[in-house]
Amino acid sequence: ARAGLEPGQSLSLEGRGANQARFNVDFAISGLVSTGGVEDDFVFLDLGDLEALTGESGVAELAEISLTADLEELRALAEAAARAVPGVEPRLVRRVAQSETAVLGKLKALVVLTSLVVSGLTALCVAATMMTMTLERRREIGLRKALGAGSRRVAGEFLAEGLVLGLLGGLAGGLGGLGFAQIVSLGVFRRAIAFEPYILPAAAAVSAAVTVLAALIPVRRAAEVEPALVLRGE
Repeated sequence: ARAGLEPGQSLSLEGRGANQARFNVDFAISGLVSTGGVEDDFVFLDLGDLEALTGESGVAELAEISLTADLEELRALAEAAARAVPGVEPRLVRRVAQSETAVLGKLKALVVLTSLVVSGLTALCVAATMMTMTLERRREIGLRKALGAGSRRVAGEFLAEGLVLGLLGGLAGGLGGLGFAQIVSLGVFRRAIAFEPYILPAAAAVSAAVTVLAALIPVRRAAEVEPALVLRGE
């Protein structure tokens, strides 16, 4: 940027290698680095090209590692690296770290908000579905109660049905969510996300809990069905 060059133009590098041989090589500019740190004053090139120019190999003074984490986690990692490797001075590329932290924070807030909205809508749908099932099966419920089935048994069967549907829906939603999260992560951070084993059981458990809670009122209505009223005229 100081030289007034743009990506696609050429930059000439001159100097001496380890054997004092002079070099003068032109490199095509692929992009400009803007981090807000001292890295903005560096010229970045392929390590193989650098070793060929200098005549040295296996020597690196600077290494950049890209990690997707929030700012506090990055600071903790930098401190751990400084303690573990004497002579290494870890530095955060703050502009990139802060921007990715902001994106992560917004994504987390969006996911939490979406999860709450979806959970509420799911509860309403489950309650409406279970209420419809209760109305459609009133005669069946009345007949079963007339034959000796207690209110608890009837309620338990409806809850068990809702629980199974909730577990299956949670597993299906968890798999779909993992796929969607993978697409978002690849699109935003150019990285795949790691699979955590607890995600699917947690999704199934939350879905089952929402389903059971939403089914309580319809199940109560089912348990209160009076056989004499619904079977009248049969």
